[in-house]
Amino acid sequence: MYHNHVVETLPEARQLPWQQVAPHYPAMEGYRMLLIALAVLVAAAAAPLLAGDSAMALLTLPLAVLVVVLVGWHRVELAKRFRYVVREQDIHSAEGIFWQKHTALSYSRIQHIAIEQGPWERRFGLARLRLFSAGSSSAELELPGLEEAQAQQLRQWLLERIGPQ
Repeated sequence: MYHNHVVETLPEARQLPWQQVAPHYPAMEGYRMLLIALAVLVAAAAAPLLAGDSAMALLTLPLAVLVVVLVGWHRVELAKRFRYVVREQDIHSAEGIFWQKHTALSYSRIQHIAIEQGPWERRFGLARLRLFSAGSSSAELELPGLEEAQAQQLRQWLLERIGPQ
């Protein structure tokens, strides 16, 4: 039977020293979803009323409210549950509520590191660190909801780890 002693001595994922994202990241997601929710609710109420169907408005508005509440709750919970860990040779992220995803990326595979900030992230002083590997057009691993200074420090630390690019 094959044994890989190096892999067998690594800690299991649930034993890793996971770090949470910035405490106000879930609030940012909540505010962002609230703004989107208001637009959806106005559209859900206005469309049937403009068509002259007030009975349909009474039906679509509660349904739209339910959908908005569920989607908003889901986004905030995802933000609360996102976690990551930076280790000596690799970086891990874990996310999800019902379906959970664990991503690990070895430093030897990192080709490019980007920091991104959308308008909401700028407003809250947050940033998103995106790690790209060779042959991939999209980020292999993303760390959303980091404090801006923390994202800069982590990027610099990772660049020193992976050496000249």
